[in-house]
Amino acid sequence: NNYTDIGWYKYGAAPQGKGNAVMAGHVDNGLGFGAVFKDLNKLEKGDDVYVRLEDGRVVHYVITGSATYDYDAKVPEVFSEKGDHMLKLITCTGNWMPLKRTHDKRLVLSAVLGD
Repeated sequence: NNYTDIGWYKYGAAPQGKGNAVMAGHVDNGLGFGAVFKDLNKLEKGDDVYVRLEDGRVVHYVITGSATYDYDAKVPEVFSEKGDHMLKLITCTGNWMPLKRTHDKRLVLSAVLGD
């Protein structure tokens, strides 16, 4: 696994597209060594997030809230293709489950296009 990259859910919206652009990254390596989203839980409503596109353009988003779900919960609103131009950032949180090799919760931050 790569703990320094953020993955984009290619079957959903692209950044700036209609619906939710969904991006996920590791919080740690399961042993407590921080990964790309180790500080995602520190973002708060009103904080800025910037996404650099392949062509070099930068898209500005503003955090609107967060939610925590069970790791195996079905959460269709995260992957919605309808509605506003949103960004969803996902990482693991909660307790490490050694047998499943994952955390028991998922942290999802929501953001809307900024100015």
